[in-house]
Amino acid sequence: MSRLPLYVQIARRLVEYMDEHPDQCSGNRLPPEERLAQLLNAGRNTVREALMYLEREGIVTKRQGSGNYLHRSVLATRAHVDTSIRFADLIRRKGLEPSATPLSLKERRPDAIMARKLDLPEDTVFEVLERMYLGDGHPAAYCVNFVPSEIIVNPNSAAYFGSIFAFLKDCCAQDLSHTIEEISTERATGEVASALRISEGQPVLVWEEVHYNILDRPVATTVAYLNTGYIKLVLLHKLP
Repeated sequence: MSRLPLYVQIARRLVEYMDEHPDQCSGNRLPPEERLAQLLNAGRNTVREALMYLEREGIVTKRQGSGNYLHRSVLATRAHVDTSIRFADLIRRKGLEPSATPLSLKERRPDAIMARKLDLPEDTVFEVLERMYLGDGHPAAYCVNFVPSEIIVNPNSAAYFGSIFAFLKDCCAQDLSHTIEEISTERATGEVASALRISEGQPVLVWEEVHYNILDRPVATTVAYLNTGYIKLVLLHKLP
């Protein structure tokens, strides 16, 4: 007998069932709770608890009046950490005063690598938007955002002070649900070194993000280069 709570067992069964029977979903929108209860041979209260559990795990997003949406992109990450981190908060944790430049247009150009990340044609043209986060006036995080030109419906983005998430909502009419993040290290190239005012070849943390909308479609990417002299990552591993 499984020691897992019943709602967790039902949550796992739900994900497996939808993987085996994708025709039961409308796109990535799950059937209503009553139908799920029938399909899984479970009580509606248990199904509701299972959906709440999956929402906490980032696998499902609930939209009032619209329903529950399953994010297969999250399931594709074998291991993930649920994070909601703002660079300003990380800078503040170092005892520094954070500030940021507005989100500004750097250039427009095709980018085959970013296009592949978003499942778009390789000749897709992107608006390349950059922002610098500062700690006590010193460059701490250099962020480069790649937004397909075709999704921008409000072009007045020359100096946008909101976050990239707000930009995608306000200027691109995107209903975002989640972001898949990958952290790695590399040696700073000339452009990155110049932006962060560090020596070329100095190691930096690279924080890459792919932003997904409610339909589980990737819509934009962010690459952030972190100067570890001003930003330090500390993660909590909560034991089961």
